[in-house]
Amino acid sequence: MKTKIVLVLLMIGMIIGSYAQRPTLELTFTAANIGQYVPLDSILIENLTQGGDTTLYAPDTVLLLDYITGTFETSSLSKTTFSLSQNYPNPIEGKTKTSIYLLERENILITISDLIGRELIKKEFQLEQGSHSFTFYPGSESVYFLTVQADQQSQTIKMFNAPSNAVSSGMLRLEYTGHLSSRVGEFKTTSALNNFLFAIGDELKFTAFSTLGDLTIMDTPDGNQTYTFQYYATGVPCPDMPTVTDIDGNVYNTVLIGGQCWMKENLKTTTYNNGTPIPHAPDASTWTNLSSGAYVWYDNDISWKNSYGALYKWYTTVDGNGLCPTGWHVATNDEWTVLTDYIGGIGSPMETN
Repeated sequence: MKTKIVLVLLMIGMIIGSYAQRPTLELTFTAANIGQYVPLDSILIENLTQGGDTTLYAPDTVLLLDYITGTFETSSLSKTTFSLSQNYPNPIEGKTKTSIYLLERENILITISDLIGRELIKKEFQLEQGSHSFTFYPGSESVYFLTVQADQQSQTIKMFNAPSNAVSSGMLRLEYTGHLSSRVGEFKTTSALNNFLFAIGDELKFTAFSTLGDLTIMDTPDGNQTYTFQYYATGVPCPDMPTVTDIDGNVYNTVLIGGQCWMKENLKTTTYNNGTPIPHAPDASTWTNLSSGAYVWYDNDISWKNSYGALYKWYTTVDGNGLCPTGWHVATNDEWTVLTDYIGGIGSPMETN
């Protein structure tokens, strides 16, 4: 009798041990554009060998494949009713974005606190199923904690704010920036995820969707793998700010270069940002002797305005009336250096008067 009990216990132990050691593959997806991180809206995974497909939705970008049973789970969505993504950029550069993915309609509570636990922002939202984007504008604190509570669960991320980028605490705010692009109607819903089958040797097709377009990778994975979708888009507008308008109504396109947002065209306003006219000084001798702000057109010909913008006396750029549109500034020497380093330039920009 004792022998039978021992055998049964040994058999149960073997089954449990076998289950705990079931092999899985971990597939991670990311994207970049000329060396810069690109957030993905979703990734479609298709099994070209057995058929079937499934989709990961932002912010979830990790797939776990159990290649004995042929089932899989996502890294986060299978464990909770929602998923909170790490903010980007982090450290914060003026503002930062995060997103929340909900498996179903939920009432959520978002709290932002500082390092000592003071609640700085507390907001409730009722959101539909899918991904939702939020933009956070920091105050003067160096560290923030953003906590999301839903369905008696909570998740927290830590956000760093570089002291050089910190602004007045009066700017502290959290904005809901909308329901992200969803392709639920085109692909299977999350309730169908466990129907996806996989075995070693199957050929898979991965299609990434982002604001820069769709890219595809095909592979036959036999181990843990990170797939990077490489975009080569140039002249990409700055996120959330494709254009900027000055006080005169001139509209400029923007371009993202590295982590910096630049105007794509030269400034051409003839009015300071507070409404004060900028003096026009077309006479060469007057221009040379001026110790205050002024502007001219190239070759004293206004027809060059759209091509070259205005030419400004250096004093104009530091005038207290403000030359640039709200939220913008004349690039510093350090910012020019970051730009030239990023594009492979040599030497240092020169400061001139």
